[in-house]
Amino acid sequence: MRTSLSIISPPTRSSKSHCGQFLRQIENQEIQAFTSTHVAAEAAHRLLTLSVVGGQGCPTAQAKPNELAKLVRFRTAIERVVQSRIVVLSASSALLVTAAAICQQPGLLITDALTVALMQAHGLNKLASDDTDFDRVPCIIRYAPA
Repeated sequence: MRTSLSIISPPTRSSKSHCGQFLRQIENQEIQAFTSTHVAAEAAHRLLTLSVVGGQGCPTAQAKPNELAKLVRFRTAIERVVQSRIVVLSASSALLVTAAAICQQPGLLITDALTVALMQAHGLNKLASDDTDFDRVPCIIRYAPA
């Protein structure tokens, strides 16, 4: 069984079939997958924003608060992750401090550095992500969707 940290985010049109295949491998226990509460929250926020603005890239969904109450897609996505075979990791305050130090080394944003800190704390080194910033982290092997 391979071990991977899975970044669950809305797939692009070109990566949709690869993401589906990846998720099937997780469900079939061919891959042990992990995500984190902060990554799941980022993905839910993105789904929520896209749902409110219809994919138009509006920087805030807060402009349409009445629409937020009607949306369920982001909630369903979170529930599916929690109910799946994906292990959801949480960061401690100590890991947040570690992440702050990590983000200064390869120049990562704090959320990416927190992902690296979680991976290191759990002995993980393989990452499924389309974020090329992780390529600057020497201890990470990044797998990008095709």
